[in-house]
Amino acid sequence: MEGEESEESRGGKVMEGVASIALLPSGSISGHFIQLPNSLCLGLCGTELACERECSRGEDYRLIRLTVIDFNSGREKDMVVECRGHDAARMCNVDHAHWWEKDVVCMLEPKEGNYKVIISFECETLKADEAAEDHIKKFMPKLAGIDAVVNIGWIKMFGLDFDAEAEEQQRATLEVVRLLAQKTKEVGFEFLNTMLLNAHEEMNNSLGFGYADEDGCILT
Repeated sequence: MEGEESEESRGGKVMEGVASIALLPSGSISGHFIQLPNSLCLGLCGTELACERECSRGEDYRLIRLTVIDFNSGREKDMVVECRGHDAARMCNVDHAHWWEKDVVCMLEPKEGNYKVIISFECETLKADEAAEDHIKKFMPKLAGIDAVVNIGWIKMFGLDFDAEAEEQQRATLEVVRLLAQKTKEVGFEFLNTMLLNAHEEMNNSLGFGYADEDGCILT
């Protein structure tokens, strides 16, 4: 795709394989892809987002919130992609986010330390009617009977690394725990000092020695 940095210059992980995607009448998509060569199966689930359509985009232009699911770990990754084509879909990254909702724009911006996920998919085999229904009954039985069409083609994702993201989340969690422990320790010492001063003051009052200041000195 134009304007993209090369994979070599960015570093990161490349995942590619054969995707089987059902296009539902509602505008949503559902399916999976088999990452090669290790045959890892990842889930794909997407819902259509409302967006302004410029005349240059055409009536077949759609914006999809796509979730990639790692079935082994249960981890998920959300991204926003544009989808063109009616029954035979082509998906890729979004070039810009003019006029869209703030949450959509935030999803387009990579978090600090993370690569932006780059995705491309193009339908190579289209199944409709009976062929689509047979495919869905075999591989996606929960979607049977809803008049979906099936797209099969090569999908490629760059920058999607569930293991790296899990490590980053773990480091962030440990840092939060460390800061909370430090704050709790500080608050705990302050609370303890206050309790000791109050106890000292009450003891002095009961003995008729007067009040104690913050340094424990008796004020008569």
